[in-house]
Amino acid sequence: MKATKKGEIIPVETRVTTGEWNGKPAFFGVSKDVSQIRMSEEKYRALFDASPDAVFLVHQETGQIMDVNPSAERMYGYTRQELLEMKNTDLSAEPEKTKHATENPDPYYPIRYNRHKDGSIFPVEITTSTFILKDTPFIIATIRDITDRIQREEAERAREEVFRLIPETINEVFWVADVGIHSNFYISPGYEQIWGRTRESLNLNPRSFLDPIHEDDRERIIADLEVKKKGLPFDHEYRIRLSDGTIRCIRDRGFPMKDKDGNVIRYAGIAMDITKKQESS
Repeated sequence: MKATKKGEIIPVETRVTTGEWNGKPAFFGVSKDVSQIRMSEEKYRALFDASPDAVFLVHQETGQIMDVNPSAERMYGYTRQELLEMKNTDLSAEPEKTKHATENPDPYYPIRYNRHKDGSIFPVEITTSTFILKDTPFIIATIRDITDRIQREEAERAREEVFRLIPETINEVFWVADVGIHSNFYISPGYEQIWGRTRESLNLNPRSFLDPIHEDDRERIIADLEVKKKGLPFDHEYRIRLSDGTIRCIRDRGFPMKDKDGNVIRYAGIAMDITKKQESS
């Protein structure tokens, strides 16, 4: 430390060599103001300690853990001293992958699995950077526990599977189409059972479901579909005539689907065969 003319104390780095001055032994010193370097180190340490993710400083050649932040202790359940006595492979549930990644560092790795002190395994997301200090290669690894994210994604996939299975297994026709019925986003297998036509044919011509409608009902139904342009729900009944002449009674209900601004972007609905109900009434 040195004091300036104003009395301020600043950190300095001094290098001293020996030599001669006017034929006499002398010391030669060079002092360097390292206050900016010290500030940078303090900022780094503050960010290092405050990170909610676990941060490890690892010796690239040996995998030895050289430093950790408090989040690493919380995430893995070890004390800082315990972690500093370990290698990064000791924390991995896939040590061979971790060893290979240490020797061949990459900025980002796919999901990996690490191990808590209690032995439980959890998924992590890892980003790394490398640097050389005094000819020694080091890795800074930032590790995020993504258990919650994986669980949410799995729950979402399970919900999607349920919603996929429901329309795939019910006898009714579940459908999703644009407002003008110019394209279908989804049509369930029930369409083939009730209309006696393939879903492929409907996808090629989204308005072809109107063709089998009984001639006495067609004009009314086409007019009723105009409510879709107003973003209103609809509920109507009509008859369809199959290719073999069979008449079926249909109840078709549709509901508008809106975006975050309240604009109707498509319709979802369900059509069911109510022929037996009509015949018994």
